[in-house]
Amino acid sequence: MADVPKNNALERAAESAFMELLEGAAGAAGLPSTSKKSLKLAIAAWSLVHGYSTLRVNGALDFLKPRQIPPIQSVVQFVNFRRPRTMARKSAASSQSI
Repeated sequence: MADVPKNNALERAAESAFMELLEGAAGAAGLPSTSKKSLKLAIAAWSLVHGYSTLRVNGALDFLKPRQIPPIQSVVQFVNFRRPRTMARKSAASSQSI
């Protein structure tokens, strides 16, 4: 990666945005926001949306007709925010902290 000068305001805004995503992902999954699973889920969601938007912006989906390109809302519906059954049996107290 190229050396990019630090922008403290931008870094704070990025951290704040990620924390909102983390809280939302944790809440949707019924997990504490401090759990490793919540962190993984937030990163997965961020990666999915970032990847989708990069594909759209860079024209990687241009071979499709515009009506064939699904909106991001229909793509993210495949993310399962529910805890797997094996996790549902464990108590929230046993969740590992970040």
